[in-house]
Amino acid sequence: MTKKIAIVGIFFDGYYDIWEDFLELISIHWPDCPYDIYIVDNEMDLEFNKKYKVQVIHAGKDAEYSTKVRTAVQNIDADYYLLLLEDFFFERKVKTYQLDDLVSLMAKNGIEYLRMPMFDFSGKGDSVKHLSTLDSESSFHFIPSTSEYTISCQPSLWGKNFLKACIGEGNYNAWIFEGIYTYSKFAHTNEFLSKCRIDFNNILGLRHGAVQGKMLPSVCKAFVQQGYSFKNKRGQLSGLKYIMYSIRQKMGEYMPLSFLRFVRRRLGKSVVEKYRREIEYYMKINNIE
Repeated sequence: MTKKIAIVGIFFDGYYDIWEDFLELISIHWPDCPYDIYIVDNEMDLEFNKKYKVQVIHAGKDAEYSTKVRTAVQNIDADYYLLLLEDFFFERKVKTYQLDDLVSLMAKNGIEYLRMPMFDFSGKGDSVKHLSTLDSESSFHFIPSTSEYTISCQPSLWGKNFLKACIGEGNYNAWIFEGIYTYSKFAHTNEFLSKCRIDFNNILGLRHGAVQGKMLPSVCKAFVQQGYSFKNKRGQLSGLKYIMYSIRQKMGEYMPLSFLRFVRRRLGKSVVEKYRREIEYYMKINNIE
């Protein structure tokens, strides 16, 4: 039986100006996309909705990431959800059969969460090992129990019931969502991680385009070289901030987790630690240990 897939953008109204770039790049690199595309936002209506094949669902003025995901699950009929953010830009041609193959492997092997990181968030510093129980050609890897982030807001394929269970109740942001599964002991057990995998191939050809409300210079340069001009008029991340961002990305990719935590203690709290009180609150109300 064919599994139904939905592409769901969990979008922030304050980033409205880059939504059309997201949709335009899908239309360029995936013109024959057979799946329904949705945007779950707060309350913004698209001015350019007739130009693209997309459906918009409003989650409410004060809806945070968790409420938007819950709204998607409640209103979109699908077996699997490909969750994306508005600044994940399609950079090259997408081959639909590759996504279909991933979903088939997930269904065959009881996998409910497949992280599909972009190259700048590959996390290959984790000690991953090949999932030998799948077909020999499979590119799926285990998420090690030593990983800081067992669940993240990177591009990911989710089984409906697992997504519903992980998002739980409450109205909280994306950093808290990731933080819950950073601090949860259960989320680092073999029982939980047996349903979770990583595929490093980035078959969707996605690039992360914005940080701190600014476009990344390297991404802007790459798309200009392809002949694409971004419709949004956001400025680019300044030189020093971009250098610091790049260093943090490299450290996260290659440095051991214990060393990263030591550095963070010296330099100040990480984003996840900033929200620790809220993380602990939502872990409690959702009975996540």
